[in-house]
Amino acid sequence: IENDRKWEKNNVKKSSKLALVYGEYQSNKKNTKDNLISRNRYNFLWYREHIYPIWKQKNDSTINEKFIYNPEFINKGLDLLFSSKVDLYRYSDGNHQNLFTFKAGPKITLGNFQKNILDYTEISLLGKTRISDGESPFDFDQAVDNHAIEINLKQQLLGPLVAGYSTEYNLDINSSDFHKFTNKQYELSWNRRAYKFGIFYNPDRQSGGFNFEINSFS
Repeated sequence: IENDRKWEKNNVKKSSKLALVYGEYQSNKKNTKDNLISRNRYNFLWYREHIYPIWKQKNDSTINEKFIYNPEFINKGLDLLFSSKVDLYRYSDGNHQNLFTFKAGPKITLGNFQKNILDYTEISLLGKTRISDGESPFDFDQAVDNHAIEINLKQQLLGPLVAGYSTEYNLDINSSDFHKFTNKQYELSWNRRAYKFGIFYNPDRQSGGFNFEINSFS
């Protein structure tokens, strides 16, 4: 169950999310590879993001027939992002995890996404700090305190085809991945004015999937 809100005040774009998630999971027990366990997991999530404009490039006054890859104006310019997230996990065996994540940094967006080649670029560099408390019975979702620089890239290749890449540069001195790039994810999406279809793969987690979005339904 998820509730999303987006609004703008004094040229500052704001968004928030509240979610309640329940599922029964089967996975290997923490610190083991062969011991399969099953647990119910409850998750309460709260997320808030503020985007402050530093420099903006003006758009045309109206949306017209050139908008074949995107239903809205591209917000071209330089922004400063701040976000916070709270994840509260509860497991049926009495274990729990509380995660608090904070991010901040610049994002630059260029292009109109109207021409056929290289007309849309998005780059963000976000400092990330996560504070964790508690333990998970599973190995796949055990979180630890960590500090990193989160890097996100999106680039139009040809027509509606957009490539995406994200990763984290680990700055946690107590981590075995200190000064390494981790949590890499590759994406390809096919973007049209009415819909978007994408596939993604994370080689570190050996997981992937696809998503499909229909636009203009508020």
